[in-house]
Amino acid sequence: IAVYPTQLFEMALALFGLVPVLILYLRSKSPPGTAFLVYGIWFSAMRLAVLPFRSLPYPPVVTKLIYPLLYSGTMVTGMILLLHICKTHKKSLPSD
Repeated sequence: IAVYPTQLFEMALALFGLVPVLILYLRSKSPPGTAFLVYGIWFSAMRLAVLPFRSLPYPPVVTKLIYPLLYSGTMVTGMILLLHICKTHKKSLPSD
C-alpha cells in the first residue's frame, strides 16, 4: 500500500497559496472579504487535488462522491460570491 505524507502536501500547498492572497490583501484596493474568498477557493482546490492521495477510513461513497462534491461546491460558491462582491464594489465606486 502506497502511503503519502498528505499532511505535508497540504501544508506546503496551503502556504504556497497564502503568499498571493497576502499580496492581494496588503497591496490592492480589493473589497472586504476578497482575500478570504480567494484563499477559501484555493484551499478547497488544494484539498480536492490531494484527496486521491489520502488514505481515509470512510466508505468509497464518501471519498469518491461526498468530499469532491463538498470541495467543488465550496469553490463554485466562493467564485459566485467573489464575482458578486467585485461587481457590487465596482458599482459603488465613484465614476470619474
